[in-house]
Amino acid sequence: MILESIRRARLLVKSVANAQLDAIDMLMIDHVRVRALFVQLRATRNLERRHRIWERIRAELETHTRIEEEVFYPACEKVEQLRELAIEAREEHRQVKALLTAIDALAKDSEKWNPKVYLAIENVEHHVREEENRLFPRVRLAFDRDELKDLGERLRSARGTSKKASKTKKAA
Repeated sequence: MILESIRRARLLVKSVANAQLDAIDMLMIDHVRVRALFVQLRATRNLERRHRIWERIRAELETHTRIEEEVFYPACEKVEQLRELAIEAREEHRQVKALLTAIDALAKDSEKWNPKVYLAIENVEHHVREEENRLFPRVRLAFDRDELKDLGERLRSARGTSKKASKTKKAA
């Protein structure tokens, strides 16, 4: 069951990777990808594997957060009926970032590592539900199809910049 969910999520991500997606579609795919990683993390007991999966989750969250904060939320904040939800989403990001920083400060074998990771996952899952159930439907009403496609292009461009910066940071 778990492996099948992971397999389906990977196929979905691969099948739409090159498609012309709007902003909401792109962000939803990120949500699917990180949820699949959460399933993998919960399913494994091997400590080293858990840490490797966590690093992938961390990288996904870092990129996703950056593009939302640089592109998506500023666009939402320009629309009166979206402003409050975008500000709330930024606050949720701030809380998750604080947890990620706390996790980074822990030793890999710390007894606090798992509880902190699960707390971060719970916070991310709450944030995702809020976006998918409250923000995204309102964004679809506030922006027309072309605006959402343009916003998707801007997200894609920001993601490319984010990945290049991440690779440069790793190489240094």
